[in-house]
Amino acid sequence: MGAVTYPDEKVIAFVKDNVVPLQVPADSRLAAEFKVKWTPTLATLDSEGKECHRTLGFLAPDELIPSVMLGIGKTFFEAGVFDKAIAAFDKVVDEYDGSSSATEAIYLRGVSLYKNTG
Repeated sequence: MGAVTYPDEKVIAFVKDNVVPLQVPADSRLAAEFKVKWTPTLATLDSEGKECHRTLGFLAPDELIPSVMLGIGKTFFEAGVFDKAIAAFDKVVDEYDGSSSATEAIYLRGVSLYKNTG
């Protein structure tokens, strides 16, 4: 992903505006703590370090962004901040409807709407 995905201008802008990236060696203590078995492994963590979303394997630029956005939505969902979760899931569906993350975003958007309104 270092040759194709990470250098992509859209990916750079998205990461800069939305997440705090951290790349760790696969043989590090932190990788072991998060049970990284293969690389690349991308984990979206909440502010307490709890994993909310994980992807394994290569992601092209047009798949990385919706996958990370799905992870952001899941982080808000787990925190009970459903309006922000809905906004993140909406972005995946509206802007990346052909991505592999869109189906899960549609489902979680529905669950978030239900939980937000009771």
